[in-house]
Amino acid sequence: MANSPAYTPEICFEDLVPGSVETYGNRLVDTVEIKAFAAEFDPQQFHLDEAAAAASPFARGLLASGWHTNALINRINCDHFMLGSSCMGSPGVDEIKWLRPVRPGDRLKVRREILDRRVWRSKPDRGTVLFTYDLFNQNDEHLARHDCRVIFGLRNPGSLAPVDQPASFQSSPVVPAIASDELPIFAELPIGTAWAIGDYTFTDENIHAFASVYDNQPFHIDAIAAGQSPFGGIIASGWHTAAAWMACLVRNQTDRFDRLQAAGRNPAVTDLSPGLKNMRWLKPVRAGDTLTYECKVIGKRESASRPEWGLVFHHNTGINQRGELAFEFSGAVFWERRLP
Repeated sequence: MANSPAYTPEICFEDLVPGSVETYGNRLVDTVEIKAFAAEFDPQQFHLDEAAAAASPFARGLLASGWHTNALINRINCDHFMLGSSCMGSPGVDEIKWLRPVRPGDRLKVRREILDRRVWRSKPDRGTVLFTYDLFNQNDEHLARHDCRVIFGLRNPGSLAPVDQPASFQSSPVVPAIASDELPIFAELPIGTAWAIGDYTFTDENIHAFASVYDNQPFHIDAIAAGQSPFGGIIASGWHTAAAWMACLVRNQTDRFDRLQAAGRNPAVTDLSPGLKNMRWLKPVRAGDTLTYECKVIGKRESASRPEWGLVFHHNTGINQRGELAFEFSGAVFWERRLP
């Protein structure tokens, strides 16, 4: 058990040297897994239905959710080095880029580069390591990139000098919220439009189910090891909190779209996302916690490559039942323009 007193991790902070590069993994992704993840966390038709996906001009066939892609990268990392390490979790991800879709039959590998590391001044027994994870398939096509920060314990505290931590994340612009239940076309979408997109309650069962497949670190699945960890008990995977946001968003958008159409309106549609920035996991999420998610438009611009679409930039939060900000990130999505 990775956090028991008798356990000596094979990989500690000192072993993760900036400049080092490794490639690893051989994870097969099939149709059953893509559909199962999407049904729970991203129920859009190009993740669930082959015919609908083939008819989509952008999907061009069944593809995995971007949030599934994130989770797959994480599991490949767990299998390769996280489970044998002194990992203490992650404060978040600087940037994610979804470059090409993951499709059924793909075999995935990760190229890991260590960019930087800093020992904490406040707690010199641990430090933060900045990684870039690049995901490739069997044809060496570049599918995704993550710039992720992970906390590791030192094997010999005091052996390395602490360093002031750089600012990891940029603040999102402060934009006054405009509550809305509409889905207007790009030109008519006001910056500041905000939607409360739904609640998600974390349970022992769903925390374990997600983590056992995609983030099987002891503090997510083993009560004894988790109790001896800095978290003092089992917590949900950060990727679970993110996937739950997507589940709420898709169901909220689908409900609004159907309701507006039934009322004789002509709501806009959205398409794929190129990625996100500044994802932060700010509070541990435990069984019994409920996160209330909100999405707010913070900017937009026309797309040069896809003129019939615009890019809408949004800031997203997850607030727990105690009113604490537990999760946030800024993302982008293609939004229908309807050119003359």
